[in-house]
Amino acid sequence: MGDLLLSTATGKPMAIVAVPVVDADQAVVGVLGASVYLEELSETIRQQMAVHEGLIFYSFDDEGLLGLVWHPPLIFFEPRKSGDEGLARAFDEMLSKDQGVVAYSFEGRDRIVAYRRSPLTGWWYAFGVVR
Repeated sequence: MGDLLLSTATGKPMAIVAVPVVDADQAVVGVLGASVYLEELSETIRQQMAVHEGLIFYSFDDEGLLGLVWHPPLIFFEPRKSGDEGLARAFDEMLSKDQGVVAYSFEGRDRIVAYRRSPLTGWWYAFGVVR
């Protein structure tokens, strides 16, 4: 996983991703890179996971910047910079651990999410419910 940024061509939020290309001896002989549009990927994940009203998912990097989100307008939202102390505390807790469950309030509704940090990407992935 590379940087999260806005495409200069489209203005859409995207991530730069790359994987090594290996030969038969497992030696790295190249790299394949791509730009992934986060709104489209978020929507695909939402549909594939059958996320409906009352369920949420999101992923965030080691700065707490949201990348993949059940609600695309929240892409690039920074909860720890939102001014909401409870939300910032919840994200501080998640960033300090590799996995767990956290409860917080956002946009006037209580949320409970289970989260886990991926050893592959270093990102945290969260799935939860809204009450």
